[in-house]
Amino acid sequence: MVRRRGGIIAACIFGLTAVVGAAAPAQAVDPVITIDPTPAWAEIYANNPPVQLSTSTTSLDLKLPSDAAALLGKSVSSTLHYRIYNTEDNTATPLLSGDAVADPSTLHVSVPIPQGLASFASGSMQYCHDATGSCANTTVPAQAYSGFVVVVTGTPVAPGNGGIFVQSALTNGGPTGSSTVSIDLGVPQALPLTFFIQKDSSTSLASYTDKLIFRSVPGYFTSGPDKTWTNAFPYGFFWKQGAPGTRTDAQVNYSADGSKAIATVPTASIPQVCSTHPESFILGVADGAIDSARYALGKVALGTPQCTQRFSDVPINSSFYREIQWLATQGITTGFPDGSYGATFAVHRDAMAAFLYRQAGSPSWTPPATSPFVDMTPNSAFYKEVTWLAYYGITTGWVDPNNGQRSFHPGDNINRDAMAAFLYRFSGTPNWNAPATSPFTDITPISPFYKEMTWLAAARISTGYADGTFHPLSPVNRDAMAAFLYRWQTGWYLGTQ
Repeated sequence: MVRRRGGIIAACIFGLTAVVGAAAPAQAVDPVITIDPTPAWAEIYANNPPVQLSTSTTSLDLKLPSDAAALLGKSVSSTLHYRIYNTEDNTATPLLSGDAVADPSTLHVSVPIPQGLASFASGSMQYCHDATGSCANTTVPAQAYSGFVVVVTGTPVAPGNGGIFVQSALTNGGPTGSSTVSIDLGVPQALPLTFFIQKDSSTSLASYTDKLIFRSVPGYFTSGPDKTWTNAFPYGFFWKQGAPGTRTDAQVNYSADGSKAIATVPTASIPQVCSTHPESFILGVADGAIDSARYALGKVALGTPQCTQRFSDVPINSSFYREIQWLATQGITTGFPDGSYGATFAVHRDAMAAFLYRQAGSPSWTPPATSPFVDMTPNSAFYKEVTWLAYYGITTGWVDPNNGQRSFHPGDNINRDAMAAFLYRFSGTPNWNAPATSPFTDITPISPFYKEMTWLAAARISTGYADGTFHPLSPVNRDAMAAFLYRWQTGWYLGTQ
């Protein structure tokens, strides 16, 4: 996880107008794992038509694709590794393996077969496009032909070295001919797996509650890796390799421009994910359906996962488990001394200030010696956080028209309309034209904070209630506050909505 800069000034990143104040505070630790589009290595799965070879063939001349160096994670003039299998399962024992160096000008690499293909028993080709990593786990039956698979990889075969896999490339029984047969590993039928990224396996996720964002170039996830897919379909799942029944599907959506895919663990699936302890997350892009003939896969290793219930009153099947876990992970809340979170307690205005201050990364701030509010002193709880909020214009408090003095009402519950105003200002007062027709039945364009509440809805930070109301004067409970802050950070601030 990375640390981002921003806080309320984060809105500047999105071309918005920030409030006037001191230097920008540090943004809280980013809860989203971002997968960089530039791979350290990659793999190509090529669905090629069979190449019929004579059993007397003793040498294969393999033509690598033009981007082989990027895919293999090393120069083609470096030592590469080749293997020939009876199956697509690259965890099986190869029939033949060795090292070779490709010609960097022609991208050709020679693979000798001293005894000829006649020395190998052909195997029934298996189709294992379910990304389980083992053909033994696939429910798709073996292909109807016999043959071999040829693989070229970086060496040693380990994370950091990619591979070029050619499925169904070789079959016995071809016409007698030259003992050297040329095979193009970059034929048009091949589907490039443009990224296969292994997250550092020593980095564990604290819990399966966060989003995974796979970033690419605009249009990638809507047109497919080769920009020609008419129905690029995203899917994602958690998987423990070699353990059937541990797959848990995720919710995957595109960003509007197709530049990233956002994968989220469904709240209802968190108990299943936590109980199975998957080792990796698979992001797939298929042309029309999962496990179709055209597909690409990205893999993220999850390291050593931990699924722990942080608070006694927030079990993993709670409605806002994800959001409250995230709030604690970010250090925005520590809960209460008895080990509970107080999910159903109302949030007081001073506690709201503390939430926002911590969400901004608990920036360096020296509170004033004289309180700007008549109902708070430097010894008041959350005095530092409240004065920071006031300094940045996120709150103005109440002004007494008789003497001009300001009060904050720190112990009052914060209502949903005021919460909307706080988040709107915290975001840098975004440029937003409130709709002429209210999206909620219980507020109108003349309601206090109408602009802020409709912005909150447009940013998908709040959806209101199922009956079409917003309940502007209802207090915000602590579980709902966690949800609002989580959606603000992972949705609006990071632009994934």
